[in-house]
Amino acid sequence: MKVIIHKSFDGDVKKIKDKKLLQQVIEIIRNVESVKSQNEIQNLKKLKGYKQYYRIRTGN
Repeated sequence: MKVIIHKSFDGDVKKIKDKKLLQQVIEIIRNVESVKSQNEIQNLKKLKGYKQYYRIRTGN
């Protein structure tokens, strides 16, 4: 699956100081890149008002 990362997301990730959370984010991105269908992604939710934008929730 093709993953597009916005510059704002990249900047937010660089600000994460919690190494455990950063590792979770990296694992989620790798998981999304490796799946063939959106149905295989856990905690995926479509964003309202957008055709192709989704979010994945992790932790608190």
